[in-house]
Amino acid sequence: MSDRREDARGEIGRLLHETRLSAAARRPPARSLTAAATDGDTALVAAFLEAGSEIEERSIGFASPLQAVAGQGRMEMVSFLLARGADPHEKPDAVYSPLSASIMHGHVEVALRLIDAMGDLSSESKAVMSAAAHGQPELLDVLLERGAPLGPHPGHTLRVAARAGHFACVQRLLAAGVDPRAHPDYAFDLFGEAVDEPFLPRQAALEAGHTHVAALLDGEAVDRSLVARAEGKRESPAQALARLASALRGAREGAPEPPPLDGAERARAIERVLELIRAGALAGPDAHGPGDRPLLVLAAEGGHTAVVDALLVAGARPDAPAADGDTALIAAARWGHGPVVARLLAAGAAVDARNDARHTALMAAAERGALECVGRLLEAGSDPGLRVRGKSARGFASGVHRGAIRDLIEEHAARRPAS
Repeated sequence: MSDRREDARGEIGRLLHETRLSAAARRPPARSLTAAATDGDTALVAAFLEAGSEIEERSIGFASPLQAVAGQGRMEMVSFLLARGADPHEKPDAVYSPLSASIMHGHVEVALRLIDAMGDLSSESKAVMSAAAHGQPELLDVLLERGAPLGPHPGHTLRVAARAGHFACVQRLLAAGVDPRAHPDYAFDLFGEAVDEPFLPRQAALEAGHTHVAALLDGEAVDRSLVARAEGKRESPAQALARLASALRGAREGAPEPPPLDGAERARAIERVLELIRAGALAGPDAHGPGDRPLLVLAAEGGHTAVVDALLVAGARPDAPAADGDTALIAAARWGHGPVVARLLAAGAAVDARNDARHTALMAAAERGALECVGRLLEAGSDPGLRVRGKSARGFASGVHRGAIRDLIEEHAARRPAS
């Protein structure tokens, strides 16, 4: 009976998708409330709820729809689910709560929204651990001030923060009363294996090279310039630029999708961009990194929306080309980063700029099979009739969304006035 009900819900989702969504938004329909939520489709989520889906449904990999979208940073969907009665508290059978998921992925505004919705934080010790481990001292302050407990393993939390070099988080944990010299957690290593000698937070910090954190744990007065050098990694301008560009590039080479920077890394990258520009260490926001690619192009192809924002605010030219002619918009479209495409279009990026291979962003997005990017580019006025060696964007379409992309391109082509 339950299988039949699931099939019926999938059919409901398909029918609602076909009848209620515009052609520009069509793609294979979500078959569950969680899938619709992670797609950001509030209309389809509402339809699933009206059809009887549970707002706390479980799905593979997620404890609930709210946890899934909190980890993605989808503020609108988080607010929508909360308004429809989703429970923001940690579930007994869940590895992470929605709050922990948002903190782990650096979505500070979403975390604050969930904290306000929860009120009682007495079960959120894992969120405290996440904030300390991921270098979020401001969130750690809010959690502790509002009654979130340190939990059963505060010594381990302190060690993790110390090993990561999160000086400010270590300070806050010490102020909250965590003992850096004596705690049952220190009888085990970071992986929970018993050790012969206590493994103290100080040792964890020193093993990772964070001498300023070790000094703090020893109770010594810490030179603030030492902290700034260690946490800001104030190497030479050339070294700083190379490190930042490398971080932005991430593991893109050889990987089907580049992993995003986590929240703390994103914040440091943004601050480092602005700091280097203010200090005159870079030629400006259009400075180039490895491969003679502007930082904006590197950030766009890695999907690092926050860094793209920082560079645009600092004055980066949206259409500054790389050595191969790629603009940031082409790079973002090629890797299927819809939010970055939207930011660049809003900043005035030329929608039909071509690289040295004469490819446009629309061609790159179609070849990638990135339906969202294709839709954004067409809505921004990209010309689907442009060709390279006789091949238009429709001919480049590939991937599981190939048919939908071709239909979408044909629809927009039919709307364009005859030239």
